[in-house]
Amino acid sequence: MTFDELYASQSVRVAKVVRKKLIGFADHVDDCTQQIWLGIWSSNQLFEKYSDHYIVEVAVNAALKMRKQIMKSRRPNPIQEHPVYQPVVAEGLSDPMRSAIRDLTPRQQQVITRVYLAESSIPAIAKELGITQDTVRWTLKQAKKALRTHPNLTVNRLAIVESE
Repeated sequence: MTFDELYASQSVRVAKVVRKKLIGFADHVDDCTQQIWLGIWSSNQLFEKYSDHYIVEVAVNAALKMRKQIMKSRRPNPIQEHPVYQPVVAEGLSDPMRSAIRDLTPRQQQVITRVYLAESSIPAIAKELGITQDTVRWTLKQAKKALRTHPNLTVNRLAIVESE
């Protein structure tokens, strides 16, 4: 089977799969489809080995990868100088706790300070940061775990993470 035969037999199916996975990103469908076929063509292998299922899997994976890249580029970056973040961390915390919070990832810092110090709700934090509520909960769990095991903090200073 030549590349042209493979393309003729599978192009409609690949385009349909890509359109389905990139719903809401119609302007990227052609780019993704072209990347898929370029990758297959440049592999310089015998095209007989490509089954229908394999081609569809390649299309699904490429479309999901492109969707992830698009979403990542549209998501606001966490900024440590966020108006809610800086004043809250600067006020009312001991030096060891402030140091421990600085050792967290930027997203963990934002979530934990908003939940415990700014007393924001999970839905409000999710909306403000542009992430899902489940991501906020998971990030909070990871931040609390990191604070519990931080070498500069003792159990008595961890009232912020002991609850639950």
